[in-house]
Amino acid sequence: MLPAAFPCSQPLLRSPGKGDSSVTLGDVGSEAITVSARGARTERHLLTYRLPSDARQGPEVWYLVRLDFRVAFRSTSREGGFAWISAATNGRVCAQVKFRVGPAKQGHRTLTWSSYDLIRGSQSKELIGRRARVHFVNYLQKGGVRGGTNRLTLTLLQTPGTGLAEVRVLPTTGVAATSASPYRLSFEVRPPTSLVRCGDRFTLPFELASRDGRPVKNVAVEVGYDRDALNLVRLTPQRLRVLTGRVEGRAVFQANRIGTQTIDFRVRSSSNRPEIRVRLHVIAAEDSWSQRLRALGDWRVEVGLLALAAVCCAGYLFIHRRRGVRQ
Repeated sequence: MLPAAFPCSQPLLRSPGKGDSSVTLGDVGSEAITVSARGARTERHLLTYRLPSDARQGPEVWYLVRLDFRVAFRSTSREGGFAWISAATNGRVCAQVKFRVGPAKQGHRTLTWSSYDLIRGSQSKELIGRRARVHFVNYLQKGGVRGGTNRLTLTLLQTPGTGLAEVRVLPTTGVAATSASPYRLSFEVRPPTSLVRCGDRFTLPFELASRDGRPVKNVAVEVGYDRDALNLVRLTPQRLRVLTGRVEGRAVFQANRIGTQTIDFRVRSSSNRPEIRVRLHVIAAEDSWSQRLRALGDWRVEVGLLALAAVCCAGYLFIHRRRGVRQ
């Protein structure tokens, strides 16, 4: 019989319906898996699972890792030591938690752990003692998602003297499928609806939105353009401390040079950082002769319409008189 870390079955992780779907160690009958740290590097296979043949990361279905574990350090751990606990699918790292052994407080060793993910961003926590419980969730890399058989592995790394003893991976650890995109911040720019002439001002409306309503922090809109060809007259909003719904904005420019111009929008945030490039063609401004010819053309049209009306009226009177003579 194979140990729990190497289950015989390869459960299929199905596409999410109304909620997320998942495959965990507990689903395949595995209890908590204890991985003892041996030397500078220790690697352990955790779970084998299957994905649909056409599986890929996004844009409709997104795959996550859920890493739930307890970690213990030895009493001989040295201050300043570092340890890294990471998970990978098909060799592509999708989770990493960093531990630092700190100075003693209240007679006990301290631990500081930190991580970064696409859901909660950067996290850090200091603990008193030699043990910690961590629950980590993150999106898989594109290369870590493939149709058919997939493998989830755990790797322990530590510097000399750190004293990492063991990691106990809990049965709730596994992978999940969701329809929620990791790119929470959406950004759209609408191009001008009319021709842009040299010397004119034109507006590019844009919209910022949080896809799922969760707050996106520290949103900043930046614009890159040729300063000799364009002037930025107004950009609102430029910064938002927190974005939870939809916000409309606009960038107002003045065109100073004819030809094709490129405007690059870049948005920074605590989530993703969308970029959009807008290309537009600035045509020459109308000179005084063009304006006179256009005015003359309008005058000719008006005169022609009046003449047509006069001809129709004369024809009507002529026919009416002839009928009167015959009677």
